[in-house]
Amino acid sequence: MNKRIIIALSFLISATVLSAQDESEYTDDRPWNTIYINFGGDASISSLNYERLFFKRPKFFFTGALGIGYNKNADDEFEGSIFQIQHSQYLTIPHHITMNVGKENSFFEFGIGGIGIIGNTNKNYFLCPIIGYRFHPLISIKLNFRIYVSFPFDGFKNVEIWWFPIGLSLGTNF
Repeated sequence: MNKRIIIALSFLISATVLSAQDESEYTDDRPWNTIYINFGGDASISSLNYERLFFKRPKFFFTGALGIGYNKNADDEFEGSIFQIQHSQYLTIPHHITMNVGKENSFFEFGIGGIGIIGNTNKNYFLCPIIGYRFHPLISIKLNFRIYVSFPFDGFKNVEIWWFPIGLSLGTNF
């Protein structure tokens, strides 16, 4: 629980300090919207996501994203001498809020995300921190690239699904 409080306080302090910037310096025309395909990182093998930028400044912005993805779990079963693998399939609903700090196209990203899982599993929601790097161009219809690390706050002991902690996102801005 202490980790969550520290993350929330970091967001509040950073937003307060950065909002005190002079409005006359604000000249960023960066695109507000992103659509991207994500591979790994958010409890999905792959997912399609929509992301929106908020509170844009030349060296700082927030993002909020919502997506729909796919995952599976391999349950091992033994029947006599025959080894079988059954694959359970899951629908994932990844979402996040991140803060991005940097210059021009390169940003350090950190925030918090959640993943809703629809399917037969013991735990249907995971909360996780997000730390990564983002290439976000200033011009619309350009490649957006993101690589990040994400893992459940509770650890991997209750995770029944495939979860690769490194995620890769490729998309376009508009």
